[in-house]
Amino acid sequence: MSDYLSLNEIQNQISIWSRKNFDTQVSKVCPNLVLDSLAPLLGIVEEVGELCHATLKHHQGIRGYDNLEYYRNQRDDAVGDIMVYLCDYASREGIDLQQVLNDVWKHEVSKRDWTNGK
Repeated sequence: MSDYLSLNEIQNQISIWSRKNFDTQVSKVCPNLVLDSLAPLLGIVEEVGELCHATLKHHQGIRGYDNLEYYRNQRDDAVGDIMVYLCDYASREGIDLQQVLNDVWKHEVSKRDWTNGK
């Protein structure tokens, strides 16, 4: 048996974990605001920022990011965190990520040919 899970399986497991740990999470500054899908959405943005930071510093060759292994570890960690937050966000919004990804690929992206301007 493979150690790899399908996107649906991962999304389901993340949803269960997130709801167990953060289901009733509320804003500390607006106590009447239940964060629900807002928290993972903002988490995605935060992690994209970390990915951009790592990539920029790597190309600038500063702050330890000139070390390829360090850069790759930071990059991969940010990408993984983005995916976890995206799975959580999608679950809270009732989005089947595997279905959406398949549909967008099949019906839209795969039909684009940027080499021909289409």
